[in-house]
Amino acid sequence: MLSPAWDGAAAREVSALLELQKEFPGFVIWREITGDRARYVAKRTRSDVSPHTAICATPAELREVLADTGEPPPASGRQVTRPGEPAASR
Repeated sequence: MLSPAWDGAAAREVSALLELQKEFPGFVIWREITGDRARYVAKRTRSDVSPHTAICATPAELREVLADTGEPPPASGRQVTRPGEPAASR
């Protein structure tokens, strides 16, 4: 539960960040304020998660970026090597 001293906007923002963290457990997510701008940052916590870091202007944009991180199927004739796997020789 959030403190009643927080205004509604702050409470919604914290709730949005907590929801993002639940949706994307492979990342640690926070808000950074630099000058007059707020940015939302997600940094991976495991090496098998991609991207390493995402920085966005809104929580919605960050959600979209993280949701689109599913690995696309390999194109015809193209071999995909995952981290930690040896590369195939030609």
